[in-house]
Amino acid sequence: MPKLLFVLAERGFSDDELRALRSRLVSRGVDVRTAGKNPKKVIGTVRLQLVPDVPIHKSCLHGVDGVVVLGGHGARKYLWGDRDVMQLVEGAALEHKILVGVGLGAVLPAQATLLVGKDATCAPEEDAIYELRKHNARYVQVPVVEADNGVITASGPEAAEELVHLIMDKLSRRRVAEAHPRL
Repeated sequence: MPKLLFVLAERGFSDDELRALRSRLVSRGVDVRTAGKNPKKVIGTVRLQLVPDVPIHKSCLHGVDGVVVLGGHGARKYLWGDRDVMQLVEGAALEHKILVGVGLGAVLPAQATLLVGKDATCAPEEDAIYELRKHNARYVQVPVVEADNGVITASGPEAAEELVHLIMDKLSRRRVAEAHPRL
């Protein structure tokens, strides 16, 4: 069973992004785990509270097929530029795992310099667009973008269906590649 790790801000993660993506992925047989800086409790923008499955650190990449960094207003304060989150994002890219940034969470791959010279999207908020451009990504106003290095960015929960389709396609390709490795 494929497994994805959703990275959540300690406070103010996007409940809408979590619900829209998790329900669609779980219904397609994906095991969705959550990671947070606070191992006891994280709180969403609409007060959804949950206990993360794992704390955020690079070693939580073991056994997962990909990392999805969710947005919400808390991403600015708790995720942007955070050393542990940056190491997780960079580690996912180095290990050729699926890497997705959604809404304000799309800033993280840019801050990790994974989107230099590449098209990317994010929540249509001035500071997020500024962060993408500051890290030399080309902001495009579309729901979902897959850069030529495989990093995926999405504008927010309204892009969930298209994003899930792309994630499922990438998971399928990973499974085929693992089943038939090139010699």
